[in-house]
Amino acid sequence: MLQICNEVLFQIFDYLTASDKEICIRVYEQLLFNKYFQEYKSRRNQVHRLRISLYGNASHVNGILALPEQFQHLREFVYRHNKDDRNESDISKIVIDERVAQHWQGITTFHIDDKYLVSSKLLQYGGFCNLVELGVRFGGSERSELKCNALIQYLSNAPKLKILNLDHGKMSIGHFYQLHCNAQQLEVLSFHDMDLASRDVNKQERLIASSNTLTELRLLQCSQEFNESMLGRTEYSNLKILQVHISEIHDEKYGEDQLIEFVSHCQYLQNYDVSIYPITPAIVKAMDASGIKLKELTILSLYDMNPLNQVGCLRASNQICSILKMTIDYSYYQKYKKIQFRKLFNHLKGFPNLKHLNMVVISDNHFPSLPFDVLLTKCRNLETLELKYWRIQIGFKLFNRSVIIPRRKFTTKLKALVLHEVIDSDNSIKFISTTCPGLSKLTIFPKYNGYFPNIHFPNHNFASIKVDRPDRSIYHSNAYYYQVTDEKGTKWYKMLNGIQEKTFEEFPTISEKNRMFSLTYKNCTTLQLGDTYI
Repeated sequence: MLQICNEVLFQIFDYLTASDKEICIRVYEQLLFNKYFQEYKSRRNQVHRLRISLYGNASHVNGILALPEQFQHLREFVYRHNKDDRNESDISKIVIDERVAQHWQGITTFHIDDKYLVSSKLLQYGGFCNLVELGVRFGGSERSELKCNALIQYLSNAPKLKILNLDHGKMSIGHFYQLHCNAQQLEVLSFHDMDLASRDVNKQERLIASSNTLTELRLLQCSQEFNESMLGRTEYSNLKILQVHISEIHDEKYGEDQLIEFVSHCQYLQNYDVSIYPITPAIVKAMDASGIKLKELTILSLYDMNPLNQVGCLRASNQICSILKMTIDYSYYQKYKKIQFRKLFNHLKGFPNLKHLNMVVISDNHFPSLPFDVLLTKCRNLETLELKYWRIQIGFKLFNRSVIIPRRKFTTKLKALVLHEVIDSDNSIKFISTTCPGLSKLTIFPKYNGYFPNIHFPNHNFASIKVDRPDRSIYHSNAYYYQVTDEKGTKWYKMLNGIQEKTFEEFPTISEKNRMFSLTYKNCTTLQLGDTYI
């Protein structure tokens, strides 16, 4: 293919299907890769990180296993096979022995879509003696308990392993126990899309998997049985971060008893992000009893479970003084007409050390507008505020339709503001500029292009500003312009699809289909327009 001219290649491509074209492109890229490093062998020693994506046939795996022999300074390796590749070819064709494993002994990070027990074999033969981070997605059409077991039994051959990520597998309670016996130095453990293997319940009732070194546990999109077993049969005395997410939020909630039992053994827990069950008085009581002082947590609305009640539970607990960051997510809340902003903001006002607030809503016009000025009035100690998908208003008719809340003069301690796909119903920029004199980090991604046309902060010294427009995802051929003014003067930038095309020292002549946006500030250390750093 490298010897065929482009004109001939284009003619050949006309007769190929879309999938065949993708295969040709991947093969061509692989050939270019090989050709480059054959011609410039000295460059091989400069490669420290390598990411490869191929169809994972057994013949390809042998080629992948030989890579560290060519790139002797390779330290981080990631292999992802094509998502459509579900067939498992003859595993007997793959050769992994002590000689092959020896070339992998310098690797510190290894991530692989593993259909052929490659990671297990490299562990078995001592290839991962310096490995710090291991991520394995067990390939194949079905989750395999055999592949999980094969990996776990050789984890003791990776004495420096700190981070372990397992995906698309099946484990029993006995496997949890064995995992911690063989990897006693683990600090971060993540499971994704895992299921529980059936076992003799009476025999495994007594097994409790524990670790004194684990600080982070993540259960992402795993089955209910898996989550309940992990939470009910594990003890992590030094855990700081707990994250439990399910793939689809549904009416059925589960795991309260297991969560109560789990947090009762985690006195150092700081970050609580759980979507399988709302925060309840019983869960908070268990946290208080074990001496937990949360610093960060996520409150997720589960259909009819109002986040207001969960915030109220926390405010009435010992957690009220320790919480620094809170995320309130209304994405799955169906009773959106009953959002009580007044009570919510009053609750938030009661957290004296709350510095970072993130509020998320589904991108839906059914939700009421968020009274931006009331939020800042109540929570004046906030230093970072992130709003996602909200419609915001200033001077909102919040509590009485006949009375508009007056705009009182006040200032906040806000230092960073993120507005992601926000609809601005009023001219909020002037209000923000006046009430947030210490604002130094600003990120604005408007939902529609007509919002935030003039970003005016003439007296502010910014550390960073990041602004993007939705044009490039809709109107790829239309350019837009930024007029940027600071204390040094004014420049104009032409942007197309998020990329800077041209800079003007004088006002440019633009057509009617193009748009001009203005950005004014006193100073800015880092300015990013679209994908371009100015």
